[in-house]
Amino acid sequence: MDVSDIAKLLGLAAGGVGLAGAVSWAKASLRSAKTSESSAADADALTAALAESYERVAQFEHILSRANDEKRDLWRFWPAAPPRGLSKPEGEGAPRIVSFVNLKGGVGKSTLAANLAAHFALARGMKVLLMDLDYQGSVSNTVLPAVRRDAPTTNIREWFADDRDPVRILGELEDIGGALPGSALAASSYDLAPFEQRLWLRWILGETEDDVRFRLAQTLWSDHALRRFDLVFLDVPPRMTLTAVNALCASTHFIVPTLLDRTSTQPIEFMLRQFQTLFWGLGGGPRCAGVVANLTKLEPYLLDGEESRRLEIVETLRQYESRAKIFERHVPHREDIAESAGLGFAYHRSERARAIFDRLGDEIAEALFGAEGARVASDAPHDADNAATRH
Repeated sequence: MDVSDIAKLLGLAAGGVGLAGAVSWAKASLRSAKTSESSAADADALTAALAESYERVAQFEHILSRANDEKRDLWRFWPAAPPRGLSKPEGEGAPRIVSFVNLKGGVGKSTLAANLAAHFALARGMKVLLMDLDYQGSVSNTVLPAVRRDAPTTNIREWFADDRDPVRILGELEDIGGALPGSALAASSYDLAPFEQRLWLRWILGETEDDVRFRLAQTLWSDHALRRFDLVFLDVPPRMTLTAVNALCASTHFIVPTLLDRTSTQPIEFMLRQFQTLFWGLGGGPRCAGVVANLTKLEPYLLDGEESRRLEIVETLRQYESRAKIFERHVPHREDIAESAGLGFAYHRSERARAIFDRLGDEIAEALFGAEGARVASDAPHDADNAATRH
């Protein structure tokens, strides 16, 4: 078979016969070619190459057919295949892994996660890992100035790389002990977005050796992480990205920050139903610890319209998970909290802000650890006072 024959093969495939018809013609041609001993080796090699190409095209057509199914959630494209032996931390002494998530942006999610991390580290003496999974890096931009650092030295992408090593990753975290004793930051940056897209596409095409939805869990559920941290807070992007799905698969709980207006509360029901569909296909998911009303108009009360939205959320949560609730302590819109974004923790900079996050933290601690586990160590408030003085 020479160049003209190969050209004819490609013409058959493109001209309506299709790949299967073209391969059939090629095989017939190759059989006749084998009558000549000198061309037998070339014919065998070309036959193998054609068979491999046919198999790959057939696989691609199968993937394309599944992708065109509008009823199929693309994050459930392939059956769940978590690494063998991987199990979620459970029990009273196990660390809690908490996603702060809302598929609507602009609800104050990053500010809430950062300042609640400060509460648990300073008022409760817990070692907190704060993870920034959004390429915009809002949490990173809040935390790094608090430890007088302009840019991170590591990148969250390492947690999702093919050659990731949990021991190395945990050893290279940003040390933020100067602001939150015993705690660390996994920082993000804008180059996370194209990295996520490429990895997702490779997974869809079957070009990854593992289930990429569980890469974050592999490290967070490792003995190295479980021994080092009491609590992990994940700031999740307002999109169902690779990092968002990984966060939900790795978390033991999730918290939903929201504004109390119609455009913010209505999407919550859709999001919770989407989570149910995702978790059903991935073998279970995190428990909803509750909803936080954020950026409310007055303090400590709610306006009539805000109260109506609050009651709507209560009803939505009742349908989703009976134990979930909207926390009583809401976070008002305050200048001392808003102006701290990008400068450090409001928890450090304002006594009033600290009081707000402490009261909310008390409620969240009980939701995460139970009444007994929510007790504050007797000497922890002194750490909070000292940190506020330092910063």
